[in-house]
Amino acid sequence: MTQIASKKRGRRRLPLPITVGFATLALAAVILSLLSLYETGQHHENHDLALLSIPAIKKPLDEGVKGSRNDVYSQIKSGVHVDWLTKTGDWDAVDLHGQQHLHGFYALTPEGQPAWKAQHYVHYKSEKDKRKHHAHFSFNKWRSDQLPLSMPRMDTRSPECYELSKTGYYQRLKLPNTSVVFVAFNEPLSTLFRSIHSVLDRTPPELLHEIILVDDGSDVEHFGKELEDYIALLPKTKLVRAKERLGLMAARVYGARAATGDTLTFLDSHIEAVQGWLPPLLERIAVDRKIVTMPVIDSIDADTFEYNLGGISILGFSWTLGQSGVARKPPKKKTDPMPSPVMAGGLFTIDRKWFFELGGYDEEFKYWGGEEMEISWKIWQCGGRLECIPCSGVGHIFRSSTHWQGAVYKVPPGWVNRNRLRAASVWMDPKHIELVKSSTPRLPGNMTVGDLSKMLEIKEKLQCKSFSWYLENVYPELFFPDPKSFVWKGEVKHESSGKCLDTLRHVRQGEALGMYPCHGQGGTQLFVGSKTFEIRVPEAGWEYCVDGNGGRVHQPVILYKCHGDGGAQKWDYRKHTKQLSILSLCLSYRNGLNSTLEPCEKDNPAQKWDIIDSETKQKTSF
Repeated sequence: MTQIASKKRGRRRLPLPITVGFATLALAAVILSLLSLYETGQHHENHDLALLSIPAIKKPLDEGVKGSRNDVYSQIKSGVHVDWLTKTGDWDAVDLHGQQHLHGFYALTPEGQPAWKAQHYVHYKSEKDKRKHHAHFSFNKWRSDQLPLSMPRMDTRSPECYELSKTGYYQRLKLPNTSVVFVAFNEPLSTLFRSIHSVLDRTPPELLHEIILVDDGSDVEHFGKELEDYIALLPKTKLVRAKERLGLMAARVYGARAATGDTLTFLDSHIEAVQGWLPPLLERIAVDRKIVTMPVIDSIDADTFEYNLGGISILGFSWTLGQSGVARKPPKKKTDPMPSPVMAGGLFTIDRKWFFELGGYDEEFKYWGGEEMEISWKIWQCGGRLECIPCSGVGHIFRSSTHWQGAVYKVPPGWVNRNRLRAASVWMDPKHIELVKSSTPRLPGNMTVGDLSKMLEIKEKLQCKSFSWYLENVYPELFFPDPKSFVWKGEVKHESSGKCLDTLRHVRQGEALGMYPCHGQGGTQLFVGSKTFEIRVPEAGWEYCVDGNGGRVHQPVILYKCHGDGGAQKWDYRKHTKQLSILSLCLSYRNGLNSTLEPCEKDNPAQKWDIIDSETKQKTSF
């Protein structure tokens, strides 16, 4: 019976010694594979290998390195320098696991073992565990500690970009080198070291001049000897320490002053550079030193650390000086650079001398915020270009508040807005400055934007163009409202409750407005009445109006793009009854966060509203 069944399936039974022999070979292959992973410090569980998506082998091991991986380690242990995978000068060479080691093996103990040991994998599922591991960083530090520092990642480039590199296009050019500058403040060591490893592993040695790590006044224990000892094991990497916390922008300038490369590349301390990331950035600067380049920023999941394609490319902004997307036609070729009105802030490459000619970052900026606007505007207005390079990709951990809602970095009130207003005060024209002031909260207390003379002097010295030129030539998509059409600007305050109409940080079409205690700071509670009886919303970029939501009873008012046709956007304020009406319904508020449209009742206290001018604090109306 068994022999017949086997014959029908087309198989023959093998003799027992041969069967055992195959089994032994298979077991040996598995053991060798596991040993190989162990020796390179890649301690994963099987599900991790699937998560990391190791690509197929594109190129065998460099023929210049003879023998097994153990032989390579033997040479390292004996002090022999091994240019592993670099002898052929192939910038795209990968090993058997799809990884690059363009700076060879490093960060090893005297015994030739990795100095950093990944934590043993423990799978946590409960929300309590998630909160614990996301605490203080808004990403899963425990998961990061379990993963290798030299992470295997897929080659994310498009076929067109890959072809450019494989045909030696970049290697035939005379590219400048770069100094990579990282700034870290109390960063977990695993994400910081992984950022540095990704640069060393995936950057051609002839293009990487050095890595400068700036410790911006960290006050945690692991940023002491533990950090110093590990950095000492990394090639081309130098640690510089600020005596006190400078804030992101001043710390980057501090690092830039310590750098000596042809260009500067600024990166965040929780990123991963992927294969082929740097040559495309440098290629454009080789064409024109005043071109500033930025990679496409992909997303690294804050919980699982899975690498997700797509994220940030070209960016614009609103008059609140928050970042926004820009709808533009894609370039004719997938390899063509894309001009961008502003950058994301943390990741870009710039000619080192050009950076300092521009004045670097405004060092009067404190903590963080607004720096992406300031440096982008000055690049464009002072004769440069800012381009997103589709053939360059860098992954970034975008913090998530899903599991932990605390503040990662404590910033005193008003400082982020001060930075933004300071940038606007230097680089914008007066009419634009006023619009920004109308769209953003007031500075608290006696806080001012400070002395602008140094930045204005640079602007004058470089004969930089006006902001009106910038809007016309660089960012024509940005809507600029006519200030002459404004009738009032201020709060819409409910009389009996003392609460105000508030965007609740909603800025998308169709989202509901609500109520919140009046704070007198503008921002989410600033509205503008126009001559055509619209109520515009500066917080949503001035292009959105308070809309009557189709005249639906018991429903909230919503944000909707201003259309100028009246209807559900033509409001009437009845001074004698203090009612704010639209489509024969009146805005009403009783409790909670929601204001709704209800049938009008002139004596109903739920429908009594005051419009308070933001400057005079007096009651006003259309």
